[in-house]
Amino acid sequence: MNRLILMIVAVLMMQTALSQNSLVNTSQSPHAKLNSVGMSDVKWTKGFWAERFAVCRDAMVPQLWATYTSDTICYSFKNFKVAAGIDTGRFRGPSFHDGDFYKTLEAVAAMYASTKDKKLDGWMDHAIAVIGKAQKSDGYIYTKNIIEQKRSGKEKMFDDQLSFEAYCCLCASCSNR
Repeated sequence: MNRLILMIVAVLMMQTALSQNSLVNTSQSPHAKLNSVGMSDVKWTKGFWAERFAVCRDAMVPQLWATYTSDTICYSFKNFKVAAGIDTGRFRGPSFHDGDFYKTLEAVAAMYASTKDKKLDGWMDHAIAVIGKAQKSDGYIYTKNIIEQKRSGKEKMFDDQLSFEAYCCLCASCSNR
């Protein structure tokens, strides 16, 4: 019986999530004066913004993806592969490389929301699978530490007060006030 109730709740939550097409759903807020339109409900058809969107779709997002997934130009995605055990090596690049890759993945997701381009969907599926393998069972994910932990066998976290991880943790704790 509990399993049936859980499944019904999950289906209802999924329907709510799927019905929300905009970035922020204010349809249930008694305080909202306006509601957002769905991300795929509006298209730039001509003029300045259509040209800017085309540049973003055809050049910027593909170049960002090529750069951040390259094993020779930028190592941010390779760090995820090393942390996942798919590749070998050491952590390379600045400590905030994970965050840069997440921002790139977010750009791909936003472009996919507007275009439904299957190529972008494939990029995201691949990245999500690798990130999922890199993530520890307790939810922890920071490639710099995970790679070091695998190398050294030590389970230290947040030990470097100047690391990007500690910075993010501090920012998250400040925003919860």
